[in-house]
Amino acid sequence: MNLFTSSALRVVGTPRFINVQKKKVSPSILFSSALAESVLYWSAGSLSLRLHNENLLGLEVVCAPSEVSGTRIKSVDTKNNFNEDGTLRLGLAAGLLLLSESVNSIMKPARKDINFDYSDFILKFREVVLKNYEPGEALRFNDYELNSVFYDNIVKPSISNSLSMNRKLEGINNSPV
Repeated sequence: MNLFTSSALRVVGTPRFINVQKKKVSPSILFSSALAESVLYWSAGSLSLRLHNENLLGLEVVCAPSEVSGTRIKSVDTKNNFNEDGTLRLGLAAGLLLLSESVNSIMKPARKDINFDYSDFILKFREVVLKNYEPGEALRFNDYELNSVFYDNIVKPSISNSLSMNRKLEGINNSPV
């Protein structure tokens, strides 16, 4: 795990343990380069593209069949800190905010449900990558199938757990005292 990733984990504040293949591990294990750090950077790049119409992180995530997630990070940033018109380009702070939001999004299901397991998400992400990309090819941050895997396995469980929690709280608030 690089300094940027560990900084994002500290900014967000993650649960002490999460589940990967029914084993309790530290979130730093999930976001290690051996497991799914590149998926985190793909998520941050996708967010960057939606918000700013460009990749602010200065990297690519490429297909790597030998990796657990089927991906790895490839640095491509050769730009300086200024745009062509002389204005200051968004830099490391903006990248850290994007990465922190991605960590927060990925950690939401585990915060809502302590039994949430990330292995299905990682394996489904890998399956789509290996089906649609050649080894070494850069993943598109706006790839519909990858975004669907992210939504179905990360966002949707967060929403459904929130709704069930709200219903439980409403039941408590509406009970006669």
